[in-house]
Amino acid sequence: KDLLENTKKVVSSYDMHKGWFGTETLLKSVTCTPGHPLEIIGLGMNEGNSWFVFNGYMDFLMKDELAGWLSRTKLPVVADVGFSPIFGLDNYDGLQVQDMQTKQSWIDYAHSRNGYVFRQVWDPSSDPYHYDGYIATEGNKLQIDNENVPFIVRTGNLLGDLIPAMVVFVDKGEKLTQKKLFDAIMVRREVGIMPDGVIMGPAEFRTAMQMLLLDRHFIENYYGDRIDLQAEVKDYTLNFTITNTYDQPVTGTYDFQLPVGVITDGILGASVTIAAKESKTIQLKIRPDAQGMDYPNPIVAGFRWNDNKKYTMCVMEMPPAISVHQLIYGHAPVVTYPVSIHNFTNESKYPVTVRVYDKKKPAKPVFTATRFGTNPMGTSADMTFDLKVPAGNYDVEVSALGMKTVYPMGVGKASGSVLAYETDLNSDGINEFRLENDSVQVTLLATGARVIEYIVKSRNDNVLFKLWPEKSGDDKRPNRLWGYYPYGGFEDFLGQASMETHKVYDAELVKSKGDYVQVKMSADYYGNKLEKIFTLYGNSPLLEVRYALKFINPEANVIGPQPILELGREHWTEDVFTVPTIGGHQEFRMRPEQYYGRALMIEEGWNAGYDTKEDIAFIGAFPVSQPHFLHMWMNHPVNNDAHHYYVEFQPWTPIYQETTMYFTYYLWGSGGPWESALKEMRNRNLISVRQK
Repeated sequence: KDLLENTKKVVSSYDMHKGWFGTETLLKSVTCTPGHPLEIIGLGMNEGNSWFVFNGYMDFLMKDELAGWLSRTKLPVVADVGFSPIFGLDNYDGLQVQDMQTKQSWIDYAHSRNGYVFRQVWDPSSDPYHYDGYIATEGNKLQIDNENVPFIVRTGNLLGDLIPAMVVFVDKGEKLTQKKLFDAIMVRREVGIMPDGVIMGPAEFRTAMQMLLLDRHFIENYYGDRIDLQAEVKDYTLNFTITNTYDQPVTGTYDFQLPVGVITDGILGASVTIAAKESKTIQLKIRPDAQGMDYPNPIVAGFRWNDNKKYTMCVMEMPPAISVHQLIYGHAPVVTYPVSIHNFTNESKYPVTVRVYDKKKPAKPVFTATRFGTNPMGTSADMTFDLKVPAGNYDVEVSALGMKTVYPMGVGKASGSVLAYETDLNSDGINEFRLENDSVQVTLLATGARVIEYIVKSRNDNVLFKLWPEKSGDDKRPNRLWGYYPYGGFEDFLGQASMETHKVYDAELVKSKGDYVQVKMSADYYGNKLEKIFTLYGNSPLLEVRYALKFINPEANVIGPQPILELGREHWTEDVFTVPTIGGHQEFRMRPEQYYGRALMIEEGWNAGYDTKEDIAFIGAFPVSQPHFLHMWMNHPVNNDAHHYYVEFQPWTPIYQETTMYFTYYLWGSGGPWESALKEMRNRNLISVRQK
């Protein structure tokens, strides 16, 4: 009787808001995990969830974006972000998750932003510190049930089936907000639900939820469990499947909510009957307009039956309509300029116009060309323009489908001499490529499409860390190839541990001598196509790496091109690294006692290194607006996968699909101070500046 009375009291006094705390997407990370945040929210809504707290690596960077996406819907969903062990903060400005060296630093950071910090239940090293609550697992049920300490249960990512959940109890009729969510957690009006049905939390709410679970019918009706909703967008078609698990037919009304930026000529709602134990799929032709391009558009689909209503959500993620290199260089008299157009309109033939403007005389174009795209709506087309311009610094404008892009281009004189040839340096049957001019000697590996050596001749130094052709000391470790493998050089983080670490690319020596030389490498990763074109110019140390990506797997959503630097004889404290962060230049040096990292928001697209003892400089340059951030990693031999000192600078760059994505990276190494090298890059129009 007491159990029934308690259950009635809880049900009549509180709204029971189910949610996922610590769910993950890795939207901002080079590691692959399926699920866009909007898709995760849609899946959770189908489970009856009304709130979500994301915890994937660097997910906290999407706090404002997430709010913006959801503002395009009419859903009463609460969504927040955090980074374990801190949650509920006003903001995460300046958070450096790879350089929080003490427990107190996490506590101070969280509390300075009105947030909360949690700890494992069993962690004696945390006992001297003041935390706000526990991070609970199923094995902590005894403590969670009986200790008067707030707690959270982390859900995890889609690969883990998204089963662990929480229910918070909010006063009946009150609107759920982020504040009320955390208020409920901090006063222990909460329960945790584990994968095998274990429920833990304070007795009042735990026993009520256990009774409701035994009853089953009330809780199924409360969260709409007997109707299953699935929505996805494929090829400009919204597919909405309603499954009825009742023993009788269900008649109700479905409705679609399209955000600004997505349009349709179809019907947004109607009555429908679904037979018992059957499913019905409704299709709606949709398409983006200009506002929906280069944006993840939230698409909401719902169903109302009897006194119930339930919604889910999916995402129509669109690439930019015009995709080009946002930074590019070439030698006169002709620069090859690739353009990809995603046709989001009904136009069967449309003009694509390229205009080149001299930065010193921008009044009228110095070159204009027009081609026509004929690809159908919902598809993309690649085309190439030959820009015939003299040496100089330019802006390239591309216009198509009522949209326009403008990005910088540098053009140099066709001077100098450079040679390239193939050779098998380690006798493994796979040729390497040697590119050489008066300034540098560059060696490329087809394995991983790497620059393995970039030797500055005036200092006789390879500025890149290099282990290859040696094997890692732990090469025979079980499943060693699954982890990061330190070949060295200039490589990419892609699906870390890297999809491409050991991939042998198809390689072609395109141009072997003249004022520049060129090698093209390409690979297919399960239908995801990646091409790199390496160009060494004859009159300077400038090495260009042009990327072209055609990807189909949305979970492979970030690439991190990176020079792994070891300036001079060794990477040590005499090496100074400079980054133009927003607010001013920051300098970094290695710490002999520990590794650390930074996620750097940058004002200009470059980073510099300088060996103060051996007088060697390095500049890496890239389009400033493309990456999420510039990731710096000061490695240390205690690293489980790479037992070496070196530093990495990786522009973590989002990969978009449904078109060809382009990216460029430029390497410049030379004797003398880094400021001189930067000036040379700036003179070539290769230093991009963030627009205010």
